[in-house]
Order: sequence, then C-alpha cells, then structure tokens
Amino acid sequence: MNESPIAPLAFERFLYLADDPQVIEACLQPEAVLPDVSEDIRLRDDISTDEITPVAIMSHYDEKLGEFAYTGVLAGGRTPIARRAVKEAGFQVVVAGNRYGKGSSREHSPAAEKHAGVRLVFARSFERIYRQNADNIGLLTSTNFELLAQLRAGQSITLEQILQERDALTQAIVRSGGLLNYGKRYLARSRPQAAAAGDKPQTLFEKIIARHVLRTEQTGTDLTPGTGIFLRADWRFIHEYYTGMAAHMLYQSYTAPLQLFDTEKVIAFEDHTSYIHESPAHLRQGLVPNMLRMCQAHRDFVKATGLRWHRTLTEDEARQDDGSNVAGISHAMMAEHYALPGQVVVGTDSHTPHSGALGCVAFGVGTTDMANAFMTGAVRITMPPGILVRLQGTLPAGVAAKDIVLHLLALPQIREGKGVVASGKLQANGVFEASEVLAKHDENYMPPEAAKALEDAAR
Repeated sequence: MNESPIAPLAFERFLYLADDPQVIEACLQPEAVLPDVSEDIRLRDDISTDEITPVAIMSHYDEKLGEFAYTGVLAGGRTPIARRAVKEAGFQVVVAGNRYGKGSSREHSPAAEKHAGVRLVFARSFERIYRQNADNIGLLTSTNFELLAQLRAGQSITLEQILQERDALTQAIVRSGGLLNYGKRYLARSRPQAAAAGDKPQTLFEKIIARHVLRTEQTGTDLTPGTGIFLRADWRFIHEYYTGMAAHMLYQSYTAPLQLFDTEKVIAFEDHTSYIHESPAHLRQGLVPNMLRMCQAHRDFVKATGLRWHRTLTEDEARQDDGSNVAGISHAMMAEHYALPGQVVVGTDSHTPHSGALGCVAFGVGTTDMANAFMTGAVRITMPPGILVRLQGTLPAGVAAKDIVLHLLALPQIREGKGVVASGKLQANGVFEASEVLAKHDENYMPPEAAKALEDAAR
C-alpha cells in the first residue's frame, strides 16, 4: 500500500457476492445497476477460499491468478462468475457476508483478488488466516459497512479510516506495503525475550507463547489479547502448493542466493499431488502438466536452499530406495517425527493444528507469512482472548474432554465466528457456567448418549 494514511480513496466498481445470482450478474454488466444501499441484500456467508480460487487453478502462483478470481463462488446453485470476468469488469470493491475466506490457508485467494484489480474487501466478518494473508500482500479489508455506504454515496474514504479497526502491528504492515517489506525493515534484529511473568495463572498456550515471543524494533512482549506480536517458531513447514509462490515472492524481494534463517528447522513436503496421475478430475481437466510444473518449482526451491524434504516415491523409485526416504502427509509427519511438547509449529496447511495434540502451539499460515519466516525466523500472530469454562458436577464414565470441546465448538457464538458475545454475563466476566452451556445444547452436534451424560453431570 504506499498511499498516505490521509489521502482520499474513491472507488467506482462494486461486486456484491449475494445469495441471489441475479444480484451478482447485475454487478457484472457494463452498465451495472447496483442494489440500493438501503436494501437488505442477502450477502453470501461462508465464502471459502475454495470458492475464491478453486483448487484446479492453484498450480498458478503469479499474476495469472487474477483471471480466476471468484470462479468457484456459488449463488443459487450455480457459479455466475466466469474466468476473467472480475478483471475485465474493473471491480475495485467486493462485498460479502460472515466468515469470509474460511477453509484452507491458501494465499492464492487474496492474491487472485489483488491481481484481478480488487483493492478493498468488505465483509461482516473474516476468517483469521484469510485476513492475515490479505494484510500481508496489501489487499485492504474492512468490516465497517459505514465506510461502504460512504463510497456508494460517491464520497471518498482514507486508509486511516480503513485501518482504525485493526491492531497497531497490522496497521504498520499494511502501511509498509506488506509483510516482506516490513520484515526486511524491522525483523532482521529481532530476538527472543520471554514475556514478563504476571500474577495470574496461565494456560499452556499462554506459557508457550510467553517463551517464544520476540522483541522487534516495533513490537514488544505484551501478551494482552488483541496485541500483534511475533514468535520464534521451532518448526516451519511448507508443501508443494505454496513453495512456487513463496519462491516467486522471495526472488522478487531478496537477492539470490537466498539465505534462509535456520534451515535445519524448515521442512518441505511434496504430499498433496502424490496421485495426480490417477485423479480423474486432474486427467479430465488436463491439469497434470500444470501440476507437474508446480511440483518442479517446489523441487527447484528445495535444491537451491538445501532444505530437508519428504515426498511420495513412484513405484520405480520405491523399488530402488535404500529405505532412507520417509514419506507421508505433512501435518501427520510433523507430529510423528518433529514436533515436541511446548514447541511452536507453523505450516502452510490448515491442518497444522494437528501437532496441538502433543501440547504444541500449532497453526496454519499463508505463503507470505511463511516466506517471511523463512528469511527472518519470525511468525506473526495476534494474541487471542481466552475463555474460561467452569463445569459443575462430575462427568460420568464415557464423557471425555473432547466431548466438552466439541459441544462448545457447536455453540452459535463460537461456531459462527462471533467470539464471546453471547450475553451480558459473558461480556462481563468471560465465563461459561456449565449449566448455561449445557442448557443451550443441540444434540445435532454431539452423540445423544454423550449429551445426556453431560446434562446429568450439570444437575
């Protein structure tokens, strides 16, 4: 972004991703008749990264992505947005509903939007990884629909207004033009510094974060919820769908040969394309050549940087293997071979939290986050709030911690991405009383026998 924080921003073309495909089609017309701002437009909720950029086009990792923006978005049971339609229409602003960008951690989605010419995305709420990916490449996002109304009224807004809802670190990254620019400027001299111990008890998550937090030129070790910080990750891993894009970014920003930070702690996996030669969808759509080029970009980067890597061997390769090759699914192999309790694990896969079963802090990141971590060793997070859950009574045999967690995840205020906003009592003290939680129980989200046992325990 290199705009002045107070420079006026005005946009003319708006794309509403609505439940009604006719609304989308009206936006796509050369002389678009947009919905009136006073109308209660039913915007699409839960638009996933799979819809913004369908998996079939993920072999691309450069400007070509812009041709495919939103080609998988469903409305009324169909996909009304054709290839190149967004780019050719010149859309600058996109509007959607709740939980925008859910699904995989692929950065291809905000990259496709930006390459298609989109400057700003409005949504009722965003998924964490998507929004952070957008920040990292300078694609603006906002949940402030009052700003949208100003734009629709022909008024200008400023970058400062867009960033008001964001934490200080995010604002600095966006103003720097993205995370790689920010990292080169501010993260080279980052160093671990344990957060100051407080009087209150800490969760395992908080203890691990406190031991891995970095002090940088612009960020400290304050672990207050909502604060942007950087961590030193014990393990960073990437797979072939992301490596080509990461390499493309790094070679544009740094001088070859690349000097990665602590390469012994970086693992590369080629595990997502093991059976493309047998995939009817890949064969039918003629995708195999593109996928092979993507895999070759992955291997070229691994060779150039000397990374440790794992891949599935062909039948011929397996017959000649001396037993030294270890293959498997990336997130499973991290838990089986690398991650240890108390560590921080980050990967370009939404299944990265798999290592959390070992007592790790493990989470997925996008391509730019990983590219920055390759060079600086620093991984960005926003410190999340915690929820205290008090259970009344004794859990009977057969009801485990997992059952309770599944139940909590099924509650609307958590399932719908709203956080702790359910009632005045929750807002006041952040506590779930078990009896209150269980009174709202919906058996569609838990086996009936576990639900009954939980209800009995709460009496």
